[in-house]
Amino acid sequence: MGRGRVELKRIENKINRQVTFSKRRNGLLKKAYELSVLCDAEVALIIFSSRGKLYEFGSSGMIKRFKTLERYQRCCITPQDNSLARETQSWYQEVAKLKAKYEALQRTQRHLLGEDLGPLNVKELQNLEKQLEGALALARQRKNLVAKALSCLANSCFFMVWHERELGNINKQLKIKLEAEGQNPKTIQGLWSSGAAENSIFTLHPSHCDHEPVLQIGMIKRFKTLERYQRCCITPQDNSLARETQSWYQVVAKLKAKYEPLQRTQRHLLGEDLGPLNVKELQNLEKQLEGALALARQRKLLAHLGQQTQIMIEQMEDLSKKERELGDINKQLKIKLEAGQNLKTIQGLWSSGQLKTASLPILPIVIMNLFCK
Repeated sequence: MGRGRVELKRIENKINRQVTFSKRRNGLLKKAYELSVLCDAEVALIIFSSRGKLYEFGSSGMIKRFKTLERYQRCCITPQDNSLARETQSWYQEVAKLKAKYEALQRTQRHLLGEDLGPLNVKELQNLEKQLEGALALARQRKNLVAKALSCLANSCFFMVWHERELGNINKQLKIKLEAEGQNPKTIQGLWSSGAAENSIFTLHPSHCDHEPVLQIGMIKRFKTLERYQRCCITPQDNSLARETQSWYQVVAKLKAKYEPLQRTQRHLLGEDLGPLNVKELQNLEKQLEGALALARQRKLLAHLGQQTQIMIEQMEDLSKKERELGDINKQLKIKLEAGQNLKTIQGLWSSGQLKTASLPILPIVIMNLFCK
């Protein structure tokens, strides 16, 4: 008799289910072992029971098992996940670039405001001084232009007010004359208005630009349906990557929000894009540039004095070294001079006959002592 077919459905009896799990688990582990030995295959088997107990098999130990799992994970990565990883990497690079630009811009702005000038040398301070002088000249020029424009505008307003008063006085005089002649000014004004309306070549037509809200509402509903479908299709891993991408986007947005005002302020400090500024803002900018220029000049003077002091110290050290060398040479010359004078004294005594023959054995010793002093 053949073996009966087992229906593939969950075993309701707990004991039978446990026995079947144990038998089939052992058979599966045995088959995995045979497959790895017979076919030289790389096999990794992981089984979790209904209670959460782990049963595993690896063809070549624990390290090999982890390598097999890593290989499996690499093979299972979808192109979408790979694209999201590349997108995350691009976000990271963009954030790094923005941070570097923001820090450099912040450092340059501190220098333009006269802060943190210690690390700059004399040449850099001179370039900074030239930049500040040019920016200050442009700011003053722009301030003077705006002040002149405001003065001209004030004069124009004053002239318009005066002209309006003059026209009002003329109008009053004309009304008085018309009343004196017996004509009503309101009747004349109505006739003038009706004639202007008849002679007008412009006609008003109703607007035919009404929109159709039904189509717009249908399109918005369609987009909402697509968004709902995308939310349902996103896996937990994709959702985490999407959240990570959103966080990167927020970081980039914050950096850009900080970077753009700083860049605009630096352009103002360099004398650029001064058009939107009013007189008060230009005056504040002028004060900032004057203070920064004074600090830069002070720092440049201190750096120049420091260089001069260092040069003087080096020259003094060279002079003291030469002085010591000359002192040593002077001592040697003095010793030689004293030795020559003593030799002349001995020669004089010998020629005068004061040195006797008995003193001849000790004469070389005396001469050696004189030369060795």
